[in-house]
Amino acid sequence: MRQTVRRVTGVLLAGAGLYLLVLWLFRVQIINLLYQGKYLEYAGLPVVLIGLVPLATACGVALGCALRACLRPDMVFWGYLAASVAALSLGLWSAAAWGVVGALSGYLGSYAALAIVLWFFYDRLGRKATAA
Repeated sequence: MRQTVRRVTGVLLAGAGLYLLVLWLFRVQIINLLYQGKYLEYAGLPVVLIGLVPLATACGVALGCALRACLRPDMVFWGYLAASVAALSLGLWSAAAWGVVGALSGYLGSYAALAIVLWFFYDRLGRKATAA
């Protein structure tokens, strides 16, 4: 199962990385197309932050699927709870402090928290299975 999770995660990360690359290379054209060039001041760091979200999401999705396959939806619940706590604490605070960049940082932070917690549970589950 570990090999399958690695493959799925790799495919999802490759797609997310490609998305980030395309988003970065064509950020000015995309903003011009969608917003008639009104928000070009957000063509730097905010584009990078929003482009990183699918990378964190890819890890969370793959690990969440693996835990569900192992019949551990309780662990997935705790991962999403951690993501919610991160969004409500870090996300709200950073949005209030730094505006758009802070809101995107909080959004990214919540998905990173999800991926970290799910990785912890997935790794712990794998260690128990190999020890038994």
